Amino acid sequence: MPNIAELSEPRMTTDGVLRRPRKRRDDLAHVLEELVFNLRWSWDPATVDLFHAIAPEPWSRTHNPVAVLKAAAPEAIAEHAESILARGAELEQYLDRPSALGGVPRVAYFSAEFAIT
Repeated sequence: MPNIAELSEPRMTTDGVLRRPRKRRDDLAHVLEELVFNLRWSWDPATVDLFHAIAPEPWSRTHNPVAVLKAAAPEAIAEHAESILARGAELEQYLDRPSALGGVPRVAYFSAEFAIT
């Protein structure tokens, strides 16, 4: 029988808020991948600091979180487990928050010119 903290499906609380279960330490690599491949890191100083702490040399050389992910030693990931889990929880909360405009759907515009700069 799985532990409640190990369930992967979100649960609705009595106040109507969707809550995801806490991540386990086994999930650190998956959480780190989510942080790396979501561009929110580019405007979140705490996540940038985390990437620098996990793999200082690749981060200083490239400022590329994918390079950090590839270079990160398992010991470095384990050492920063609490921070990885905290940044992952913040990312989930950020993605799950309701739209600021009420019933208006979210729209994204991708500009190659902006991405290149």
